[in-house]
Amino acid sequence: MSGAREILSEAVGLHRNGALDDARKGYLRVLAAEPDNADALNLLGVLELQGKRYAEATDYLERAVASKRTAEYLGNLGVAYKHVGKRTAAASRFKAALELQPENLEAAINLAALLHEEGRSDEARELLGAHAAGGAHHPRYLFNLANVCIETGEFDRARALLEDLLTIAPADVGARFNHTMLLKNAGEFERAAHGFEQLVGDPGKGPGARWFLGQCRLLGGDFERGWEFFGERFDALHIDYRETGLPAWKPGADTDDDLLVWAEQGIGDELLFATHIPALQPHCEHIRYECDLRLLPLLARTHPQIEFIDRGRNPRAAAAQGPVYQCAAGDLVRHTNPGLDNRLAGSVPLVVDADRAAAIEVPGPAALRVGLSYHTSGSNAEHRMPPACLWNVFAEFEGRIELVDLQSNARRGLAPPALLRDKGMLRQVDAIDLYDDIDGLAALISRLDHVVTIDNAVAHLAGSLGVPATLLLSTVHDWRWLSDRPTVPWYPALRLLRQRRQGDWDGIAAELSGIVRGLAGEGD
Repeated sequence: MSGAREILSEAVGLHRNGALDDARKGYLRVLAAEPDNADALNLLGVLELQGKRYAEATDYLERAVASKRTAEYLGNLGVAYKHVGKRTAAASRFKAALELQPENLEAAINLAALLHEEGRSDEARELLGAHAAGGAHHPRYLFNLANVCIETGEFDRARALLEDLLTIAPADVGARFNHTMLLKNAGEFERAAHGFEQLVGDPGKGPGARWFLGQCRLLGGDFERGWEFFGERFDALHIDYRETGLPAWKPGADTDDDLLVWAEQGIGDELLFATHIPALQPHCEHIRYECDLRLLPLLARTHPQIEFIDRGRNPRAAAAQGPVYQCAAGDLVRHTNPGLDNRLAGSVPLVVDADRAAAIEVPGPAALRVGLSYHTSGSNAEHRMPPACLWNVFAEFEGRIELVDLQSNARRGLAPPALLRDKGMLRQVDAIDLYDDIDGLAALISRLDHVVTIDNAVAHLAGSLGVPATLLLSTVHDWRWLSDRPTVPWYPALRLLRQRRQGDWDGIAAELSGIVRGLAGEGD
C-alpha cells in the first residue's frame, strides 16, 4: 500500500513538471498493483485529456467515478464526455459535481459553457452569477461569463470582464481576441486594428486576426492597407481556395485576357461581387464566371456577353476549356474598385424575367406593397436580427401598406413579427420557393414598392435589383456595408439604418418609423 502511495506521489510530481510519459508509466504501475485506485485512475484520465486522447480519458475517469464518487472526478468525467460528444452526460456529471460540492467553480464554469453553447445563455448567466465571489479572479470564469454577456447583449459588461481578465492574465490570447472583436463591433476601428496587430503572429488566432485587421482598415477608410489582408478570408472564414492550375489575374494594359472567375462564399456575397462585372469587362476579352446555380438565369439575363457556369463543376475542368487566368470573385472588388468609390462605374441592375414578374399576383388591395425579410443564420446571426417587436411599427398602417413575406419558406415562423402575423398583415406568396428559386424571388421583389430587410441575402438581392430598400444594420457587420455612410457604392437604392451603439435597436426603430410614415404618405 505504501509502495503504491510513493509511486503515485512521484508520478504526480512528474506530471506537474510536464514529464507526461514518465507520469503515465507511474500511474500505470499503481494501477497494476491496485486496479481500482481512484486517484491514479483520475490522474491518468486528466493526463489523457491533456493529450487529447479523449476515449482513453473517458475510460479511466468512468472507472475513477465508479471507485470513488467525488465532485472533482465527476467534473473531470464531464469534460471527457463533452469532448467525445456526450453533451447530455457531460451536463449530468457537472450537475452531480455541484450537488456534492455547490461551491465547485470548475464544474459551474463547465456547465455554464455547455448551457451557453446550447443557446441557454440566461441559465448560464444565472449559474455563473451564483459563483461570482469565487470567480472574480479566475480567468476561465471571467472568460466564460464575458462570452455569456456577449450573447445576452451586455457588451459593456463583457468588455469590463475581459479587461479584468487581461489584468490577471495579459498573455491570454483568447481573451485579447474577444476583447478586440468587441472594440471592432463598437466601431472603434483604430483601437481594434492595434489589438489585432498584436495577434497576427499567433498560430491559432493569427489568420482571424489578420482578416479582422484588414476589416478594421477597410471600415476605417484605410483601403490600401485593408486590402493587404483580404486574402486571409480563406483561412479565417474556412473558405475553400479553388485550385484551378491557372495564374492569378490582375488588371493590366492588355484587354485580350481570357479569365475564369471562380465563386466563393454565399448567395449574398456572389450578388455583391457580380455588381463589379461591368468594371471587369474592359480588361478581358472572354470571361467564364462561376456562380451558384440558383443565380445563373438572373446573371445570364443581365450580362449576356458573359459565359456563366455552375460553381458546382470542377474548377480545373472549367479552367481547361480556355481561360488563361483565374480570379476569385471576392477579389473583383479590390481589383476594380479599390477605393470603394461612392459611385460604382457601369453598375447595372439585375434583369428579372419579365413574364414571371407580370404573372405574379402580389396579394392584397393596398396601393403600397412592402417586402419584409426578418431572419438570418450563420455568423453572428443573433446580433444581426432585431427583436420581433421592432416590426410592430407597421401595425398601425393596416389597410394602407401591404406587407409581403420575403423569408424563405423553410425560415418562415422562426422569427416572425408576431403582431403582424396575428393581424394577417404579413402575406405570403406560396407559388415561389423563396430559397431555391432565386429568379422567382427576384421577380417578386421587382413587383414591390419597397423592401425592409436585415443583413441577409435579400438585402443583396434587393440592392442588386435597384428596388428601393431599407437595411436594418447591426454594428456587427463587415466591410460589405462600410461605415458612416447611408448607402454603399454597389447598391445605390439601398438605404442603411445603422445602429449607433452595439445592441441598441431603439434608434433604428425610430428611424424606421419615420420611413414607414413616409411610405404611407404621412411624412414630409
